[in-house]
Amino acid sequence: MKGVKTSPFLCSQRLVLRMPDSTEAESVADYYRRNRQHVANSQALMPESFYTAKHWAETLPRYQQAFEDDQSINLFVFLRNEGERYDDRVIGSVNFTSIIRRAAQFCYLGYSLDENLQGQGYMTEAVGRGIEFAFREKNIHRIMANYVPQNLKSGRVLSRLGFVVEGYARNYLFLNGRWQDHVMTSLTNSNWRFPAP
Repeated sequence: MKGVKTSPFLCSQRLVLRMPDSTEAESVADYYRRNRQHVANSQALMPESFYTAKHWAETLPRYQQAFEDDQSINLFVFLRNEGERYDDRVIGSVNFTSIIRRAAQFCYLGYSLDENLQGQGYMTEAVGRGIEFAFREKNIHRIMANYVPQNLKSGRVLSRLGFVVEGYARNYLFLNGRWQDHVMTSLTNSNWRFPAP
């Protein structure tokens, strides 16, 4: 749904989700360097440049353009202080990608969280707030999220948020240098509105 042009700034009880600009590239690069091994099994093999501020200074404006073009919502997660203030250190990401409109009205969900902050409910809180925005503000009807069977934490996050398991895909994605099976899940928006012509 086009029309939402301003970058999202989403607050939950303990977190802020937003789209950094190119001046914050080092903070994003630092997140991925800190968690390089931790997120390896959930992404493709990345070139060394992926972990540099230069890469993110070029990528973050493209994320903003993709949001304005209704193609994706790429959010980074920060710990919230009082009010709308927040730490400047990136602690996670929540992404809604490959947004398709017309008859589909769906997208794919991806997320990650700093290894040192696991087990405190941050991921469920961040993803839940992102879904609220995707459903209410962007009027997406269906969100699909897939995870490797060994990633039980990810499965629990999705289950807590109401995602339903729909199937099992063998050799679904080439991650960390090998083809990996995935559990397929989805969540639909019960308050979806027929788009205006």
